[in-house]
Amino acid sequence: MGKKFKVRVSLPRGEFNQDKCSILLHATQFYAKEILGTRLANLIKVKVDVRKTTLEHNTLGVCHMKITGSKRQRKFRIVLNNRKDLHAQLETLAHEMVHVRQKAKNQLQYRWDRTGLNFKVRWMDNAPVRQDDIPYSERPWEIEARQLQRGYYKDYINYVYQQKKEGGQ
Repeated sequence: MGKKFKVRVSLPRGEFNQDKCSILLHATQFYAKEILGTRLANLIKVKVDVRKTTLEHNTLGVCHMKITGSKRQRKFRIVLNNRKDLHAQLETLAHEMVHVRQKAKNQLQYRWDRTGLNFKVRWMDNAPVRQDDIPYSERPWEIEARQLQRGYYKDYINYVYQQKKEGGQ
């Protein structure tokens, strides 16, 4: 029997908001099923941290990835910017979950170069390149995540709305 998808959510120190934790947990589970599929989602763990200080002010979120080369990663940490409202965090979460899929399916690889001093990124079957050599807005994995995030976010909002509507009848 396969394991179930595992997710943990943590808010900034001193900030306890059970509703926000529940929403982010629910959204992560929804995105995992939609973006990864149930089978792949059941193989990974995701920790979602909402933080005030660890991100630059204009950074909405980040998905931490290990430099594993072609070895698949199964544990992920997503950090969301606490300065943004919940809806921005939910859309950013969708974006970062696309990155989880990219890495979990080995479409996106981070690897050390031959010297072991620099890491390179490999997208799909292209040759590895230094990530800094590609402007952020032109990185194909970021383009894909940006193109998909809004649709997944809207799907989630519609799903929640539909659940409330059906529960209220």
